[in-house]
Amino acid sequence: MGISKDIRAWLHSRPSGQIVCLFDETDHFMAADTKDDYPQLSRLKELMEDTDRAFKVVFAGLHNVKRMHRQPNSPLAHLGRAICIGPLNRTEDDKRAAYDLVIQPMRSAGFRFESMEAVEEILAWANHYPSLVQE
Repeated sequence: MGISKDIRAWLHSRPSGQIVCLFDETDHFMAADTKDDYPQLSRLKELMEDTDRAFKVVFAGLHNVKRMHRQPNSPLAHLGRAICIGPLNRTEDDKRAAYDLVIQPMRSAGFRFESMEAVEEILAWANHYPSLVQE
């Protein structure tokens, strides 16, 4: 309970403060929490409620996140709406975001692509999925 107490205290001392906790690759975490009747998700839900949602969580995963969101007895079903993010090739904005996801980190590291063909090959290899592009 130590970290929960510290989070509550920090948010209480900063009325306009917010904390967003990001969890990636959570499929195994979700599966394990399900077996024990959701102790971790229940704690996170309680912390969100106790702080009037100044503390928020975002879960990313392939399968169990969406499945658990649909289960009525899951605390995840009460945390907010699920947003399914698929391949970044559905709209022009998606396509621009996919290109940026390849180009920007490389540019930050001092690399430049000589042509867009290499970027397109990376996106094709990753099937435009953000998680695969980042690998």
